[in-house]
Amino acid sequence: MNKNNKQNNSILPGHAIGAKVVKTKRNPKGDITYALQIWKKTLKESGNLQKLKDKKEFVKQSVIKRKQINRAKYLAKLQDYE
Repeated sequence: MNKNNKQNNSILPGHAIGAKVVKTKRNPKGDITYALQIWKKTLKESGNLQKLKDKKEFVKQSVIKRKQINRAKYLAKLQDYE
């Protein structure tokens, strides 16, 4: 079983984040490490883990706006140097 076929078989239909353990001829029990890799990758790409980490602590809207303004000033300054 090639990698693309294995990756397509590990997708769970109807689940945004999930991975199925694929059984192969070499490994009839299934390769759980590959399923974990795919699960971690989809979790990271979806951004759900980052949302959970952000919700751990309440941050005021004014603090978020201040950080965005400071970042924009910093990026503008970098572009001026170039």
